[in-house]
Amino acid sequence: MGTIVSFFDKVLVLQALLLTAVIVVSLTIYTFQTKHDFSPMGASLYILLFVLITGGFIQIFIRNPFMELCLALGGALVFSLYLVYDTQEIMRKKSPEEYIDAAIQIYLDITRLFIEILRILEAMRRE
Repeated sequence: MGTIVSFFDKVLVLQALLLTAVIVVSLTIYTFQTKHDFSPMGASLYILLFVLITGGFIQIFIRNPFMELCLALGGALVFSLYLVYDTQEIMRKKSPEEYIDAAIQIYLDITRLFIEILRILEAMRRE
């Protein structure tokens, strides 16, 4: 993560960090208080993640700033939804012995959300 962040402006990194923290806290509070069950959303999230990966491969060959912004926005949405999904899965289905797996899932959701927000801010700064 440190290598990726070193390519961006310090102010942008701090803005992305603050936005990520606000989003993570807000989504976690929402997940704790909601009665809605997000477990059926798992397959849809997997498909959306596959679409993002495919779009990323296409972006390697066809450099387009608008497509990059769309992928970053889509990525932020998908990883926000993954954070809600994984948090609820941990609360409802995981046993206390699975804390390592749970911590890794949440860590990956938050770091990917941070990177996507950083990409969005960078794309908006360029335009």
